[in-house]
Amino acid sequence: MNRLKELRNEKGLTQQELADAINVSKITILRWEKGERDIKSAKAQQLADYFGVSVVYLLGYQTEEERKIIENTVKSIEPIINLHKEYKEKLEYAKNNDISDLINSAWNNESISLYCSRLSEVINQIVVKDNYSEKEQKEIETLKNEILSLLDFIYGMRLKLENHVYYYK
Repeated sequence: MNRLKELRNEKGLTQQELADAINVSKITILRWEKGERDIKSAKAQQLADYFGVSVVYLLGYQTEEERKIIENTVKSIEPIINLHKEYKEKLEYAKNNDISDLINSAWNNESISLYCSRLSEVINQIVVKDNYSEKEQKEIETLKNEILSLLDFIYGMRLKLENHVYYYK
């Protein structure tokens, strides 16, 4: 059974008000609510949009819990989607603009220098020590793996840059 009556009541609407809002008769709303008539796909979409729910939820194929899970999932990935859009905008900008200042800033970045300085400091402290606790050994292994990952990333970026520059010479 669809959730039309439930959604209409939540909004405090009469059948007539809803009918007027979506351009159908009051009797059509009544028949949909009683399950005497199926809601055609175009009207189901219009109703779903009107109530801010999915068609699947409106037609009763999805529980409230499932609807909330999907809604929360969509909200949780919105920052990732926005980040992707921002990244695409930057790529589009780079296609048509001089990015020499950006290239220069990549290596004159304080955070990179700070990271390298801090890494050097930590490694110097590691090498002067003769014995390591179990916890320190785990952290050293983690650090080694992180350094390898960073090197892989940097090498991959170098290859990408080299291949691109070579290709366009």
